[in-house]
Amino acid sequence: MQLEIRKLIHFSFDLNTIIKFCTVGLLMAVANTTLLFFFVTIIKLYYLYAAIISYLLLLFFSYILNDIWTFKFIKTPRFNTWWKRLTIYYCVAFSGMGLNTFFLFIFTEYFKIFYILSSFIAIGLVFSWNFFINKSVTWRHAP
Repeated sequence: MQLEIRKLIHFSFDLNTIIKFCTVGLLMAVANTTLLFFFVTIIKLYYLYAAIISYLLLLFFSYILNDIWTFKFIKTPRFNTWWKRLTIYYCVAFSGMGLNTFFLFIFTEYFKIFYILSSFIAIGLVFSWNFFINKSVTWRHAP
């Protein structure tokens, strides 16, 4: 029990990793919002379809930045460990995308918030989920 509490305390004070994850997340949020605006305004896609497409387009870039920079797995010697992390990351990301789309719909349709602002709110809500699951599952053996 004491070991588990110690792990949780260590996890919560890993500020450098949190800041890097936030930086990647902020970069992806700006890119996502730009694509969302482009797809809705220029291409004339329905905003929920546009949100899913833009999310999927940026997913791999987010993984690469987090793997190499945030969690420093650049020197992992075996491809199968990289592939396993990528697969787990995508599973976490798809669940995050589901939550993000749900919140986007709720804020836009029920609270009548502009879809761009709804997108930022949804991203903020889903961030904690993505960080906690990725830190404890995807990159649990991070250096």
